[in-house]
Amino acid sequence: MKRVFALILCLAVVLALTLPAAAAQQSPFLHPFLRVEEDSLLLAGGPTEGTAPSITVNGQSFSQFSVSTVQEEELPITYYCLVDQSSSFSISQKKQQLEALNALSSALRPMDRMVLVTMRDKLSFGEPLGSSDALEKAITEACTYTAPQTYLSDAVVKAIETVSKTQDDQSVCCIVLFSDGLDDTVQKKSQEELNALIRSSGLSLNVVALVDPWADQYGRGLATQLVCYAEPSLGGIGTAPLLNGEAGKVQDGITEIVNAMLSGSVLRLDAMELPRDKDSVTIEAALSQSQAGTIRLETSILPELPQPTEPETTAPPTTEPTTMPTTAATTAPTQPASLLSGQGGANLLLVLILVGAALVLILVVVMVVLTRRRREDHEEEDEYDGEEFMAELETPKAPPANIKLDFSDFKKPEEPTVQEPFLPELTLPKQTASGCIVHLVPENHPEGAVKFIIKPNASVTLGRNSKSDIVLNETDNALSGLHFELQWDSRTLYLRDRNSTNGTALNGVPLRADVWARVENKAVIQAGSTRYAVIIRKK
Repeated sequence: MKRVFALILCLAVVLALTLPAAAAQQSPFLHPFLRVEEDSLLLAGGPTEGTAPSITVNGQSFSQFSVSTVQEEELPITYYCLVDQSSSFSISQKKQQLEALNALSSALRPMDRMVLVTMRDKLSFGEPLGSSDALEKAITEACTYTAPQTYLSDAVVKAIETVSKTQDDQSVCCIVLFSDGLDDTVQKKSQEELNALIRSSGLSLNVVALVDPWADQYGRGLATQLVCYAEPSLGGIGTAPLLNGEAGKVQDGITEIVNAMLSGSVLRLDAMELPRDKDSVTIEAALSQSQAGTIRLETSILPELPQPTEPETTAPPTTEPTTMPTTAATTAPTQPASLLSGQGGANLLLVLILVGAALVLILVVVMVVLTRRRREDHEEEDEYDGEEFMAELETPKAPPANIKLDFSDFKKPEEPTVQEPFLPELTLPKQTASGCIVHLVPENHPEGAVKFIIKPNASVTLGRNSKSDIVLNETDNALSGLHFELQWDSRTLYLRDRNSTNGTALNGVPLRADVWARVENKAVIQAGSTRYAVIIRKK
């Protein structure tokens, strides 16, 4: 029985933990947007996909509403664009971000606005701008890449908190994140906490992952992880234009984000039919069991109900006193809310079904355990017969024969002497510095990439012929025989020009001959008529 009670207790604990977890994973359906227009109340939500939502007001089912879209209602949209200014961006990533921002600017309607939010050690919010020359200039100024690193997760948290506070009845707000997913800082929130914050905000978080065409498996994994930021949000779209190496997909990703926002649903409620028996009104809108939202508002913001006017009466032209008949004021009876009506009733019904299924499962397990125990008891009774067992005990056994042992010649063995083993002195090997693996990838011919290893505190020379340690391109006449040199000091890679004929440039900046310059990962070296992307990996 102890096993049975332990099993029942475990099932009860699992059931208690499962129900709150299922409720916590509920996806939002309403944006933090609310507008009152004359006798209507407008709520913005996610796309309905042809499914009619259900609405309850103060726990009672409400049917006086219609469903349209953001585009049909001509509601304005404000796009908060988080612009990554990391200095580690490649030329391709910078081009993608600029192209995506310009594409979003071109897709704005006359009533839409765009806010540029630059990401460095802290967020900097710009002014809301429409599709104009001022926005084009602001985009160019925002796309400067001088930040040593970005605080990606903290930036997303700060943006959600700021946009949630500034959300009003003027426009529907959403966030668009432009980044490569590289975040080397310590996150203040775990991924589960960040997903919960994104889900509870009710905002649409869209992601454009900027992927370098020559990115390795690590870079592509960061882009894939970054796209997942959009999943817990309301109607968010995650896209990585060059994740599969296909060019020209930036415009398609922006178009998908804009269309998702325009197709968001708008619930228009008849404000004159809303109950006024409380100081506040709670509106619950649900599209399914797993997608719902709640809006609470004060009744003071609702339009006032028209006051009933008393009919004018005229006294008859007689002097006799008249008495006016009194009519009793009648009020329409209110329909009591059913326990299983609306979203709350559906949730209660689901809980009852789960509890009933758990009880049935417990009963089945108890019956199986008891049946097994009973079968084992019968098998033990059949195997051991009581009368045979008692007869076996009463049967006398023959005494053992008398055996005499002589211990006179027995000698105790001497204990062996144990010598301590010889332990030679051990010398631990000294830790040596690690080398690095360098990839030089031509910009227009990635299949011609060159890979080599530089030992610690060593260097290699590169050029057109055998004068150099490594031959880059024998057919490039603009490349000198001994063109440039790379050196690794176990932590940093350095570059210098070896008095080449046409010179060497780093990230578009020409280098002086025999002057060392520091090379960062994903930097671009111009040597001869070719630009090479530098990928650095420690060995």
